[in-house]
Amino acid sequence: MGHCRLIVDVLIIFISTSTATLDDHIPKVCSYASCQQMSNSSSVFNYCKTQNMTISGRCCFNSTTEGSHTLAGIDLSFCNISREQLKTFKTDLKMVQYLVLDANPLYNCSVEDFRGLTDLYFLSVPTTCSCPGELTAWEDITIQGNITTCQGQITCRQDLVPCPASSHCSGNGPGLAECSCDEGNHGYKCSRQGKFPTAGFAIGLISSTIVAAGVMWCSHRRHTKME
Repeated sequence: MGHCRLIVDVLIIFISTSTATLDDHIPKVCSYASCQQMSNSSSVFNYCKTQNMTISGRCCFNSTTEGSHTLAGIDLSFCNISREQLKTFKTDLKMVQYLVLDANPLYNCSVEDFRGLTDLYFLSVPTTCSCPGELTAWEDITIQGNITTCQGQITCRQDLVPCPASSHCSGNGPGLAECSCDEGNHGYKCSRQGKFPTAGFAIGLISSTIVAAGVMWCSHRRHTKME
């Protein structure tokens, strides 16, 4: 009887997971309480409609045949969002392509405010917050009134990120890039071949820590006896 009950519970969990709707995937940022009412002429809405995306609240989603939903566009204009608040949304925004941040108290923005947004193609911000990475990170930057528009994120310009041999450039958001070793290489400038000796490194680190701890313990004991 117990085995039958377990099987039934597993089936219920599987069915509920596989039949999850878009409502189960909508992040709270899509209905952020501080936002003013959004116009139906929002550029995000227009973008979503041309891409045949699903619109919910201030967001639009890419939906797959497998039932998964990815946040692709969001309009956060007139939401009274500061740089500190923007950081709290970054987990939800990590795959966003179209981001509108007009009319918010954003000042002196940096590339760190948009770290991890590797899929971002369109960004609009108030003129008090320039495009992260500026012309080295975007194909086109336009200023019109109080809005700065950044389009076409540039990832890994070779003249700015000259990676050594046996490595490649990996983007990490607008204006952010780093060199990563190709598979089978590691070490300084990726010049060493083979996999990194994780086990040997860990054993060496643990051994040296134990030895250092032993020396400190003996020293402390000797000092205590002398007193």
